[in-house]
Amino acid sequence: MKHLYIFLFVLFSMGSAWGSDHTASFKSSLDEAKTDEAASIDAGFSIVFACKSNSCRSQMAEAWGKVWIQNQLNQLEEHHTSRKNILENIFVESLALDSSDLKNKVIKHKAILALAQDGVDISGQRPSGVPETLQKITLRKNLDDPSHTSLNHSKVIDILVLMCNCKDNMNKDLFLKSNVVFDLKVDAPTAFAMSGEGDQAYLRVSRDIRTKVFTIMDEWYEDLIVKFDIEQS
Repeated sequence: MKHLYIFLFVLFSMGSAWGSDHTASFKSSLDEAKTDEAASIDAGFSIVFACKSNSCRSQMAEAWGKVWIQNQLNQLEEHHTSRKNILENIFVESLALDSSDLKNKVIKHKAILALAQDGVDISGQRPSGVPETLQKITLRKNLDDPSHTSLNHSKVIDILVLMCNCKDNMNKDLFLKSNVVFDLKVDAPTAFAMSGEGDQAYLRVSRDIRTKVFTIMDEWYEDLIVKFDIEQS
């Protein structure tokens, strides 16, 4: 099996709405991704979902990303060892673009309840800031290992997904350490709940996020299988 590392060096334009063109753009960028022959699948792949406070939408996205991975693992047959290796080396995280007063931030209870309706427990998750998340991914990718000196360490995050119209809150260090910045733009459930939709807004937004996250993960996984020359059977 070829040992390649994907460097997705494409910056998506901000502010466009989700749709078929958006999905096509995502897949197209993966097809054009650069690779590093010296690296391996074991270095891992990271996708990070971000919103202003990491208390609702990005937490939902992280949870659904992890559900997607588990769903894929459950479908694998015993001989699919290479696919399993890829899936087990995808790191899904979320973070707050505004890290001020992070110690006092918690996940919104209504977000927890919405995910619970679909059998997903996020009660144990906590908001995380940029430095903590970058450090966590660096350690998981083992980028401090001297044997990985050939890797592009400046790009810790493979895919950064913005869950809100929050470009003004973009942390410069986070931006520079991300290979792809993708603007998903998901409705804020709090605003819709207060405008008459009620708590149902949280469930609707959670399921909308699930659809969009699953689409992104599907496209990325297919690209990794092709780029690493994994068996198709």
